Amino acid sequence: MSFNNQPTEPLTNQPTEPFTPPRKRLTLSPRLLLIGIALVALIMGLIGALIVFETQSTPNTNTLGSGPWHTQGAQILDSGNRPIRITGVNWFGFETNTFVAHGLQDRNYQDMLKQIKSLGYNTIRLPYSSQLFDPDSKPTGIDYKKNPDLQGLQGLALMDKIVDYASQIGLHIILDHHRSSASGQSALWYTAAYPESRWISDWQMLAKHYQNNPMVVGRHSIGQPQLAHLRRRGRLLWSRRERSAKFALMLLVGRELRGSQDGSCKTECC
Repeated sequence: MSFNNQPTEPLTNQPTEPFTPPRKRLTLSPRLLLIGIALVALIMGLIGALIVFETQSTPNTNTLGSGPWHTQGAQILDSGNRPIRITGVNWFGFETNTFVAHGLQDRNYQDMLKQIKSLGYNTIRLPYSSQLFDPDSKPTGIDYKKNPDLQGLQGLALMDKIVDYASQIGLHIILDHHRSSASGQSALWYTAAYPESRWISDWQMLAKHYQNNPMVVGRHSIGQPQLAHLRRRGRLLWSRRERSAKFALMLLVGRELRGSQDGSCKTECC
């Protein structure tokens, strides 16, 4: 038996390699990948919707005609003291026997107001009748599935919904006493059923109700009076009408829209 008497080298002198544990590959199943993509898309969509909502709901104070209006001489100025023109639409219905703005049987009122705003208009003329404010004047022609927040409302409370949202998105309002009875036009601004005292009290009520809303910029005291009656009774009657209206609108000094003495509907800011 023979032995190798050569000394062995110490183990410390042998080159060593660092130990590297085996790596595990991270793999996602196609299902998890699709769920992740869908979540990212949903989050981005919600962010985009919020941005659009804020843009549409908040009036841009840099836009010509934005904010409260005021007058200076013969000019109408916006919140930035820039001369503006009234570019408006007439939204009828409150003056009729439906006792609400028309179209709500087919659409949501907020969507309609946003569309008006998007088309570049800055004002809505809201005609109404004295009869609108009677307790038994119940609205018809509203799809409450499309307009759930209008359920149970009538008269002034219903008008408030239109006025308030229009004001919120930067649309101005002109109130128009278009007729006394919802059944049709009358020759003058009062009738036997709705006397001049009622016409005055309605204007006083509206003036007080909207005095803190600067987006309600004017009034049209009577729509489409019959010229023949005015001529037959003379201008004294019309002057009395104007004095009565000014008395009723003391709370709206500086925010008045008048019809001309010949019964036309020109806009003259006082």
